[in-house]
Amino acid sequence: MRAIFPQLECVVPLYGEIPLPDPIIKNLVTASKLVVYDCLISFYKDEIFNLDLPIESFFKAYKEKIIKLPNITPNGLLLPKIEILNSVNFLNKTVFGLIEFLGLKGQCDIACPVNLRLNFSVDRSAEANARPKSSTFWHTDIWAGQNANELMVHSPIFGDFKKNGIAAALPPEGFFP
Repeated sequence: MRAIFPQLECVVPLYGEIPLPDPIIKNLVTASKLVVYDCLISFYKDEIFNLDLPIESFFKAYKEKIIKLPNITPNGLLLPKIEILNSVNFLNKTVFGLIEFLGLKGQCDIACPVNLRLNFSVDRSAEANARPKSSTFWHTDIWAGQNANELMVHSPIFGDFKKNGIAAALPPEGFFP
């Protein structure tokens, strides 16, 4: 990973951290909030949502409505639909700025569209947490088509990063032939 990202900090096997400049973080926050706002106004046509709220307040105020959106999976993945393509394209454009900052432009294949996952943690339904492929369980994304030699870039943009973060584990001894 250091060969790809010399600016890595807090490196442990399988992951590391890279501090992001304020403009990239603020643009990711804004673009993500716009996608969710676009979903809300597309589904709840007779309601008003205050886009001027800070992101934490926005998600707290509209949490129940967000969870009930028809284009959000039980694992919190927001699915792009035709009604929100402009905001999803804006999010992809914003993430491309992150890709350029990381030095990945032209260096590797990039999966698009970008996944926007909303994690409400313990507030999810028991039914969602009981799903066999729930993202809350230890798992690999190989079942979803990810190869073992791929690199995934996760950019949490707000919330309780320790409680809602990603844990990684090395394969047990003798796993590889």
